[in-house]
Amino acid sequence: MHTFKKLWPLWLVFVGIIASTIAIALFTQRYDADFLMRMFMASFFIVFGLFKVINLKGFVTAYRMYDILAQKIKPYAYAYPFLEIGLGVLFIWYMWPLAILGITILLSGMSAYGVWKKLQKKEEVPCACLGALFYVPMTYVTLVENLLMVIMALAMIIMIYV
Repeated sequence: MHTFKKLWPLWLVFVGIIASTIAIALFTQRYDADFLMRMFMASFFIVFGLFKVINLKGFVTAYRMYDILAQKIKPYAYAYPFLEIGLGVLFIWYMWPLAILGITILLSGMSAYGVWKKLQKKEEVPCACLGALFYVPMTYVTLVENLLMVIMALAMIIMIYV
């Protein structure tokens, strides 16, 4: 329960993303799995990216503690929130699905690996998922968050070919 309380901002944002996905579905009258996943992922990347931009320097500091690419290439850490926002917009536009899904798998997969490494070491570091606006500890929720994006992107690739 203690961890659940610490993660309240994350839960609140997650509920907002689900609510926006439902609202978009109701507005458009589209309920197919592909569309719902795209709108969820679009909302997810845009909202989380915007939280990171609010305090970009704080985000970069926290993100470089665990992301393997951001540790080596500092400009990547600064670019990451904008890549997320761009991905979100591309999920709405959805012009090049395989490229968008491949980039999602790559970015979310790399982040998941870095999170997993930190969790294995049992180091307590802040999760940069909501930027530096809220202190949210890194937990397995962070790992699930990243893996969810990878799994959804893989499912969408399968849907393209089935």
